[in-house]
Amino acid sequence: VANGSIALEPASARVGQVASARVSALANGSSVLTSADGAMQIAPTLRGTRPVSAQSSDGLVVYPGGHADGDVVVRPRDDGAEDWVLLTRPPTGNAVEYDVALTNGVAAIRKVANTVEFLDAAGAPRLRMAPPSLVDADCKTVAVDVKVTGCAVDTDGASPYGKRHPAPGSTSCRIALSWPPAAVKYPVSLDPTWSSTNEM
Repeated sequence: VANGSIALEPASARVGQVASARVSALANGSSVLTSADGAMQIAPTLRGTRPVSAQSSDGLVVYPGGHADGDVVVRPRDDGAEDWVLLTRPPTGNAVEYDVALTNGVAAIRKVANTVEFLDAAGAPRLRMAPPSLVDADCKTVAVDVKVTGCAVDTDGASPYGKRHPAPGSTSCRIALSWPPAAVKYPVSLDPTWSSTNEM
């Protein structure tokens, strides 16, 4: 733990090739995801969380009761981190939300098919939130809708390279993950992943 955060390092063979991640020592703190070259950085903060201290369990970072409606678990990945938001009841507004600080190097944001990409000045995706899935108590996988607000977002599905994209126009944005209330049986597990795009 350093400066109130915990490093989730990629495998040594891939250091400098993929994004690196740090998570907060408290559930209500910000994670930090940095691109492989260090030129881009974002800081997602899960809303509705509590100041619960992180625990280590079988290679996972666990925040018991870290969310107002359940637990939060972070699984280190070779290219970032996967959040498991374990909800015992419907969250407020029937959505799980992140505030994402655009700390450094984000020239544009693109949302395509529920993937949120963070682009550099050349239009290359460097970091992303992969499409999340939700699994309920009956082991049923339910589609999750992703909505980005608070900043300008490009939704053009064509190749982003070498194109002009709208600037975010803000230093942060909000990402909301929602699903049909009647479609799930609680408890549920929601798994947004924050990672590099392996675009170098």
